Amino acid sequence: MLLKLITGFLLLVSNAMASESPRIGNARDTHNCLTSAGYQWCEQSQTCIRPWITECSQSKCPDVMCAMYCKVGFMNDDNDCNICKCNVDDKCKDWYYKTCDNNNQCKDGYHCILQKRTCMGSICNCKGMCTRDCSPHKGLCEIKSH
Repeated sequence: MLLKLITGFLLLVSNAMASESPRIGNARDTHNCLTSAGYQWCEQSQTCIRPWITECSQSKCPDVMCAMYCKVGFMNDDNDCNICKCNVDDKCKDWYYKTCDNNNQCKDGYHCILQKRTCMGSICNCKGMCTRDCSPHKGLCEIKSH
């Protein structure tokens, strides 16, 4: 009976000690990455990765491969990552047309080029719509060449 009591006590103590010691193969770092399985914390992606499988890249953008061609590139989301939508080719972004009589009537980087005729002829805007300009001004604002 005494032998059974001692054996039971030793079994109880050994179980208690085993539950307090870490298990082999269960090592984790401060980010809860399972280091014993080769995981490391990647600051850029804020995830645990295995570096021989997944590269810890500088970009926070996911790898996206779009099966389309965009002449002026892809649109970006709020994180400045590419999304599978094409940018709109905005031909009017830098377009500027103004009649003038002197350089003060043109915006910065432009100067007034005086014409010798009353009508400027057909003036086409950035969208390809053309009109005949017979404004009272005698010149056009054109970009200054460097």
